[in-house]
Amino acid sequence: MLTDAQDALTAQDDPAADGGREGTPDNSAAGARARVRLVAGWVTTALACLLVVFALSAPNQIGQFTPLVFVRIPAEGLIAVLLALVLPARLRQVTAAFLGVCLGLLTLLKILDMGFNEALDRPFDLVGDWPLLGDAVDYVGRSYGQAGATGAVIVAVLLV
Repeated sequence: MLTDAQDALTAQDDPAADGGREGTPDNSAAGARARVRLVAGWVTTALACLLVVFALSAPNQIGQFTPLVFVRIPAEGLIAVLLALVLPARLRQVTAAFLGVCLGLLTLLKILDMGFNEALDRPFDLVGDWPLLGDAVDYVGRSYGQAGATGAVIVAVLLV
């Protein structure tokens, strides 16, 4: 009985036992694609984590950007990771989508804050500064033409 199991294992490990298909181009190409997809997945995940840390750690003034700012680990990110570990699968997906939208809005507000701090030397006021965005579109239109203003609005909407 034991020798039958050993013979079966040996036959699985022996490339000649399956007709020599082990080294065929189809298997090696599939293996290469799988490795590329695995590496691409890890790289994408690492870049997404860096983007989240950047969005949570970045200051709202351009002059305060230093490498030391990004050394801290944001508590909000740790709480989000803990939620992802504790919640069931369906609720985890809903929470991830909600937190993604919140992170996008936070990043947008930080970028607006940076722009307002550079241009007007004051932070962006969420309620009072919306009319100024129309003036910004008019300014871009006068500087670069209507096509430039339309392009800037499209790019801004796509970034959001």
